[in-house]
Amino acid sequence: MLLRWLLFVFPRELRLAWRRLAEDAFVWCCIAATLTVLPYLELLLGPAGPDDRSVGAARGLFVLIAFVRIAAPPLVFVIAAGRFASSEVGDRSWPAVGRLAVRRTIPALAAWLAASALALVVSLFAQSAAIAVLSQMDGTKQAVAPLSAVCRIFIYVSLMARFAFVPFIVALEQRDRKGREQGTRGTIGRGVYVLAWPLVESWARTQALAWRLFPYALSVIYAPLAAGFVWPPVRAPASFMLQVVSFTALAVLFDHYSVTSERRQLAEPPAF
Repeated sequence: MLLRWLLFVFPRELRLAWRRLAEDAFVWCCIAATLTVLPYLELLLGPAGPDDRSVGAARGLFVLIAFVRIAAPPLVFVIAAGRFASSEVGDRSWPAVGRLAVRRTIPALAAWLAASALALVVSLFAQSAAIAVLSQMDGTKQAVAPLSAVCRIFIYVSLMARFAFVPFIVALEQRDRKGREQGTRGTIGRGVYVLAWPLVESWARTQALAWRLFPYALSVIYAPLAAGFVWPPVRAPASFMLQVVSFTALAVLFDHYSVTSERRQLAEPPAF
């Protein structure tokens, strides 16, 4: 099954995802170039000393760039959702996508941070448990740090794969009243759905897809960070290419989201 996925499914999914990016290739390349340049701007502005007359402006710009880097992922997610969505879901024009980004970037950021925080807490707990177990085993003390780190990353990405649809749900959907009333049981369940409905919906829709979403979630999260391990003279172009890789993986995630959303709509009884 793994060999079939590598030889047939994986290339097909990347090819279909690239078609989504190719329609706006110039825009995605500009976004990738911007995200590549931002860390270098931080390095230039960060060491400004107290004797520098422009230190106030430099620090203000440094804070602004840091905020942009934090807000960039959910902004990219919302833009991708707006452009990748079918015309039946909504207006795909750039003005409409801009209005969508203004309305939904902050909620997408909050939902993404909540999902990431939950996954991080669980992964850190798993890492602590792995350290405790490996420390008691003979011959593994030298490998405690790398093995526990691998455990933490695996658990974190596995959970984020289950939350991979969160930004798309926030950008394109409204809270499902039927899901709140019928899909949960008890006051606590309804309360959780009201407060964290994108996380609950994503968790439910990715139940049978987690292993297929794992490599793409890994690419979305860690591909841009991999540029830090590249030879410095070629780090900038490598960062640009890895940003494009992460956008392609994001498009694959959206393809899976679209399929699950269509199946969900077909499964719902018609309204009379």
